[in-house]
Amino acid sequence: MEQKKPPRKPLIFYYLIGLVIIMLLNALVFPSLMKEQVTEVDYGTFLSAIDSGTIDAVEINNDEIVYKTKDGSGKETIYSTGKMDDPDLVNRLSAAKGTNDQGKISFTQIAQQRTSPIISFLLTWILPFLLIFGIGQLMGNRLQKKMGGNAMTFGKSNAKIYVEAETGKTFKDVAGQ
Repeated sequence: MEQKKPPRKPLIFYYLIGLVIIMLLNALVFPSLMKEQVTEVDYGTFLSAIDSGTIDAVEINNDEIVYKTKDGSGKETIYSTGKMDDPDLVNRLSAAKGTNDQGKISFTQIAQQRTSPIISFLLTWILPFLLIFGIGQLMGNRLQKKMGGNAMTFGKSNAKIYVEAETGKTFKDVAGQ
């Protein structure tokens, strides 16, 4: 009695499983592990920290302000607050004393980089279409090989017609030999 072994899964199946696991790890686990702990505070707490001189560096983004403070032991803590419409903020930051080496607060504003509309169009519309089309072609070719030929050749016969040889000899010529 022969035991039939279940068919082995193709290697691409294991590659896809590995790819999905890596994507899930990159999307869910690694950002939380690598991200520094940021404490959210209100804008008044930020202004109080400027006045008390405990701020080391300030980074102003489009919609938030992130700043670092150092306590007496030199431990850094990162805070973030929402950005308010405060026209006197730059003057207040440049006049305040900080905890860094120069005794001033270092502050920067992150300039937002704009992506090219052509690159954006290519990455969001053309590249996914090409990937889906390429994977479809690859899978179609694999399926075609497993089916044994072209999938659209139903009903074609592989019979060959053999033509009788034209040698000029008949059975009567060789009957007595």
